[in-house]
Amino acid sequence: MKKSLVFLMVLLVSLSSVFANAEAETNVSADWKPTKPITLLTASSAGSGNDTLLRLFAQYLSRQFDGVQVNVTNQSGGNGIPAVMTLMGSPNDGYTVFGDAALSSSYQLLRDDVTYDVLGDREYIAMIAAQPQVLVVSKESGWTSLDDVAAAVKADPANFVWGAIGGNSAATFAVAALIDEAGVKIADTKKVVQSGGAAILTAVAGNNCSIGSGASASVSTYVKSDSLNAIAVLGNSQLEILPGIKTAKEQGYPIEIGAWIALSAPKGTDSNILAIYDKAIAAVCADPEFQKELAALGASTSYKNAEELKIFIQNEAASAANWV
Repeated sequence: MKKSLVFLMVLLVSLSSVFANAEAETNVSADWKPTKPITLLTASSAGSGNDTLLRLFAQYLSRQFDGVQVNVTNQSGGNGIPAVMTLMGSPNDGYTVFGDAALSSSYQLLRDDVTYDVLGDREYIAMIAAQPQVLVVSKESGWTSLDDVAAAVKADPANFVWGAIGGNSAATFAVAALIDEAGVKIADTKKVVQSGGAAILTAVAGNNCSIGSGASASVSTYVKSDSLNAIAVLGNSQLEILPGIKTAKEQGYPIEIGAWIALSAPKGTDSNILAIYDKAIAAVCADPEFQKELAALGASTSYKNAEELKIFIQNEAASAANWV
């Protein structure tokens, strides 16, 4: 009799928990909107091209949520892994989201030291915008074209000093692809690892590296200040903000590498919250003013829903595997 009572009590407690969880899952209404500041975490370094785009997006996202503050928090380093781990440990209540990028997704699929499921341990929401990488050289190098760079790396690989981010990144792959196209082994060159995209541009501007790469949004500032020279856009067309700078393809080098930003959230975030963020992203991407401000940075909207984004990530990883 006592065993039966104990079993019945355990069953009632279990059922209560199930019903409570079911009720909690439906507590988030389809018209949910945040009422307190949102943390937009990112693995991008402060001042990098992706950071610039995310901060612009944060302003427009805030407008979608009736002026609720969206605070961009940078946690760079560690190949994006620490930032993703922070996201995974954050509450899934809609008040912490993640400014995703290749560094924290596509390129992590190529790493052996990632202990989580890149595609399954977060909730991807949507891609927002994209921008091409731009190859830049120091003023002292004297290089004005990709042929000049290719000739230099062929002539003296050991003294070909270039800036990179540790591990896998668009900035690293951009220069690596050029070295590969020149027929030189990447291992024979001198790669100088920097803390992030902004640090690479600073190193090139200071002639500590002869060549590097940055997203268009950050490169244009250095070019305008005459701190370095841009020599190739790694996109499918030239950029208004970098007049006269040819694409790599126009110079005979089939290299096309870009950077992008997207939004994701902690695993288990309510589907209604995800849908509301997705709707907000779509609205921001359709805003002519947002598009205009992106264009001024050499970027453009590139909306992709969650499933399209995950397919894109897998395809990008497959392409990048050639340079790892």
